[in-house]
Amino acid sequence: MAGGLLGYFHFRTRPVPLGPEDALTRYKQASEFWLKKGRAGLEKKYFTPQVAVYERLVHQYPESLDLRKKLATAYFSSGNYEKASPLLEDLKTKAADAEVFYELAVIADRKGEKEIARENLDRSLALDPQHERAKELAAQLK
Repeated sequence: MAGGLLGYFHFRTRPVPLGPEDALTRYKQASEFWLKKGRAGLEKKYFTPQVAVYERLVHQYPESLDLRKKLATAYFSSGNYEKASPLLEDLKTKAADAEVFYELAVIADRKGEKEIARENLDRSLALDPQHERAKELAAQLK
């Protein structure tokens, strides 16, 4: 009886060889799964676990500006400004939008660099004049 049970577990744990198409499909499925988990966490404000998800995805897809932007936002939202700042500075030149400049302005303001914060807020509002948080911060810095 024991030998039969051991054989069953051996059969269940033995790796199954995958063809190239199967491996690629599973890789894509896993990437899509982690991307969905990351988006869901950002929406629910679960930033700390999402940082790990986006770090993994950025490691897999280092050329993806969208993933790097989401990682920077996760760092920023979790309060890890030291890690967010270099990513945002890089994004500023490659994929600038109002949110990138706003987050850079907040970081500069927290460091006490008011002039840099104002410059980034001006850029943010130039890209999106209706950016409410940028307007609020600009009013505070005047």
